Amino acid sequence: MTMKYCLAACMLCFSLVAFGETIHGRITAVPDGDTLDLLTAGDVSMRVRVVGIDAPEKGQPFGRQAKAAMRELVWSREVVVDWAKRDRYGRLLGTVTVDGSDVGLAMLRSGWAWYYKQYERDLLLSQRMQYAEAESEARLHAIGLWVDFAPVPPWQWRRGSQKRHQDEPFLPY
Repeated sequence: MTMKYCLAACMLCFSLVAFGETIHGRITAVPDGDTLDLLTAGDVSMRVRVVGIDAPEKGQPFGRQAKAAMRELVWSREVVVDWAKRDRYGRLLGTVTVDGSDVGLAMLRSGWAWYYKQYERDLLLSQRMQYAEAESEARLHAIGLWVDFAPVPPWQWRRGSQKRHQDEPFLPY
């Protein structure tokens, strides 16, 4: 019986570690399919990276569509961001909700993002399962970017894009 309580306590601790603070604000800009600019009631601007997903980059196939899908979900709306840390660019890493709905999960269900498994530890266990299932369903039904037989994940595209720029010769106009 003691082992059961110990396990339950450990699971509670892990779930509490995932989020530290909650911020409320209005979305003022959507730079891309997984990044948002938020303005708090105190007129503080913050950039938020939606945790658990990775959407196509601006110059990447489906990048414009992913940005438009995110914009449709959040533009000028009041959101809640549960976050615990910042990324190397200073953005808040958090779960974003609008009217109680998880925006990252919505992007996965609509097929405009990948479940970013590399950073799954930033999600609650229940979110990990939902996110993985949402991406699988979108893939199965060829929704959003999954109409492409083999879309290139953004993390691979970023590496390839950087390499292409380094390898390109300088040609003056």
